[in-house]
Amino acid sequence: MEIEYFETVPSTQLYAIDALKNGHKSAPFLVWTRHQTHGIGSRGNSWIGHEGNLFLTFALPKEQLVEDLPLTACAIYFSMLFKEALEDKSVWVKWPNDLYIESAKVGGVVTSIVGSTLVTGIGINTHTAPDFATALTMTQSHEELLERFIALLLSGRPWKRILNNFQIEFDKSRAFFANIDDKKVSMREATVCEDGALMINGQRIFSLR
Repeated sequence: MEIEYFETVPSTQLYAIDALKNGHKSAPFLVWTRHQTHGIGSRGNSWIGHEGNLFLTFALPKEQLVEDLPLTACAIYFSMLFKEALEDKSVWVKWPNDLYIESAKVGGVVTSIVGSTLVTGIGINTHTAPDFATALTMTQSHEELLERFIALLLSGRPWKRILNNFQIEFDKSRAFFANIDDKKVSMREATVCEDGALMINGQRIFSLR
C-alpha cells in the first residue's frame, strides 16, 4: 500500500477523493497528516483538526474488501479495527462510526465511494481535543499506530468476527441517540443486524458514512 504524509492538508478525505477522480492516484493507498484545516466529519459536518492529532484516509478497491463485509457495515468494521490498533482498552465504538472514551468522543470514521473504490477517513484526538470531546493518552507514535492499523487492514479479518465483538460492546451505545434523517432516535431498544444495520421498533436503520 502506498503511504503519503503531509505536514498539513485541508482534508485527507477530500485529497484522496480528488486524487481518485482526477486519476492522480489508484487504490490502494493511504494519506495522513498531523494537521488538517478543513476536515470532514459525519453527515458532512466539519471535524476540528487540532494540530498534533492524527488524520488519515485510505482507499481500497471494493474487490479487496473481505468477502463477507457488507458496504453498509464498513464504518463499523474499520472503526473496530482502528480501535484494536490503538491498544487502549478504554476506547469503544458507538454505532456506527464514532470512537469514544466513556461518554466523550475521541475520534470518528467516515466512508464514501468513488467508482469502484471505498474511501475511508479517520480522525483521532491523540494529543488535544475541543471542549466537547476528549483525547487519548498515547503510548505509541503515530507511525507505530499506522503500522499496526495497516497490518490489521491487510489481515483479512472476517466481518462476522468483528460483528460479534461489536455486538458485545453495543450496550454502551444504548445510552445514546442515532441521527437518522436529521432526527435523533434512541438506541436503547435497538438490536444490531448481520449487515451492521440497526433494528429499532421494527424498522431497519442503515448508515453508510
